[in-house]
Amino acid sequence: MNEILNNINKDFNNSLKYFYDYLSNIHFGRANINILKNINININNIKYNILNLANISILDKITIKIIPYEKKNLNLIKNEIFKNKIGGTIFIKDNYIILKLSLFTEDKRLDLIKRIKIELDKTITTLRLIRNKYNNLLKLNNNISEDERKNIKIDIQVLFNKLLLKIKKDFYKKEKEIMNINS
Repeated sequence: MNEILNNINKDFNNSLKYFYDYLSNIHFGRANINILKNINININNIKYNILNLANISILDKITIKIIPYEKKNLNLIKNEIFKNKIGGTIFIKDNYIILKLSLFTEDKRLDLIKRIKIELDKTITTLRLIRNKYNNLLKLNNNISEDERKNIKIDIQVLFNKLLLKIKKDFYKKEKEIMNINS
């Protein structure tokens, strides 16, 4: 019984990790180092995370300064940031990169919320599929009594409901955060 619940919990958490990684990479016209954390630079066929290749600092609410530890990586980093379509303007000044994010209009914010809602819906669908998969596996398992099967199904549903409530709450918190930004 515990093994089944541990497995479903692990599958649920893997699905949630994707959603929360997505949320953490959202920027809405405010400089934040997290918008760069998933950028990897290919150097000699080895991928390095940008956070390991440069000193990154926030200059003001829309400007990020990136100083590569090695000057030879300057253009590689700039090009990779550009490829990741973070938005705003990126340019090289002296031996560092300046990333100026554009302030978001209300329309851009509403569009961003729509995109987050799509990811939320995908995550909810994935959680349902995981729940259904384990409920079906329970039906096929002859080593579990009917009472135990019902209890596990109840535990699965309680966990599902708890996670559903949490991600919806976090979505509404992010939505409010995006709409309340002072431009």
